[in-house]
Amino acid sequence: MVVYGYSEICEIKKIGIPEFVGGVDKYYYLRPVGGASTTTLYVKTTNIRKNMRSILREGKAEELLRHSGSGASIYNRDSRIRMKEYTDILYSCDCAKWMGMFLGLCGAKKNKDKAGHGLNINDKWFLDKVTDCLASELSLALRIPEEEARNKLEQLL
Repeated sequence: MVVYGYSEICEIKKIGIPEFVGGVDKYYYLRPVGGASTTTLYVKTTNIRKNMRSILREGKAEELLRHSGSGASIYNRDSRIRMKEYTDILYSCDCAKWMGMFLGLCGAKKNKDKAGHGLNINDKWFLDKVTDCLASELSLALRIPEEEARNKLEQLL
């Protein structure tokens, strides 16, 4: 299993040259897990623009949850800079940065809720996306249902 891009957890079905592609470049044949998708993603093995990595192992997932309180939350007050940073973080495939982003957005949400405001639509989208990324990966790494992984994230707050 691998994480591809910023949220697709995929199984590598094979490596080869698709029939519809001319040339000699090899491709990963990736099949997203979960849902009823029958989509196959074809990614050049030499593609450096998209990040791909193995999913977290159980011990690393537990460590990520244990040390989340000591990790820095990431939240820039300038919304334009924050959007760029969060986009880069999502595409980085770096779980520690995802956790920092999650903690930063949850902290901002808590503060804004106290003040009678909510997150703006962009921050809400980023919070939903990073929560989805973390929950789906933690559920696979810890071999627990995704809802339980979401509960573990909420307990960090």
